[in-house]
Amino acid sequence: MIHYHYFITHKPSISLDDFYRYWREKHPLAAPRHELTRRYIQSHRLHALGGSALYDGVAEVWWDNQEAMVEVGRASGRQFRADEPNFIDMTRVESLATTDTVIKEQPAPGNAVKGIFIVKRRVGLTLPSFRRQWREVHAPAVMKVPGVRGYLQSLTLDAAYTWAEPRWDGVAHLWFDDEAAVQNAMTSPEMKVAAQDGLVGASAIFFARENLIWS
Repeated sequence: MIHYHYFITHKPSISLDDFYRYWREKHPLAAPRHELTRRYIQSHRLHALGGSALYDGVAEVWWDNQEAMVEVGRASGRQFRADEPNFIDMTRVESLATTDTVIKEQPAPGNAVKGIFIVKRRVGLTLPSFRRQWREVHAPAVMKVPGVRGYLQSLTLDAAYTWAEPRWDGVAHLWFDDEAAVQNAMTSPEMKVAAQDGLVGASAIFFARENLIWS
């Protein structure tokens, strides 16, 4: 299964409220749902929780395989792209196609708060070593953090490394009950231990609430 991330930022000429409203209520109508699209979620950033990322949210779409991803892009991607300048700052977008490893089954989209951790391995660490340690060492450490209700590791597709080194090696998704649980988790000794395991050289972090559009 392909899990595609499209990180976006609001157009400077519109407010954040108008940005989220347009994204949720109008943008999905820019093109009909393709039969090969399995799921589409909009993760809207909760700015009050801070974070180092520059984005206001991420569109997340799932397809069965890379062929389906290409086919949907060919069939309806142009219509979506034509609508994006109406609410998105097109100078501040970024995409990442990944495959998922479920560490702990996530809650259904709703009131839970999701932490989105975009990561790049430290210099000198090979990709196979990073992937192995992220799954076998880092994930168990994160599972000790209080309040984690779901955990997903999304690895950048192998194909992305064919021509150049991608900016990011993956995305971690962590779910919590609410904002207070996020604050408690991020300041916990367990999170400090997990964050200091030497795997990550760069990261971009933000917190969001999911809006299920298609499933």
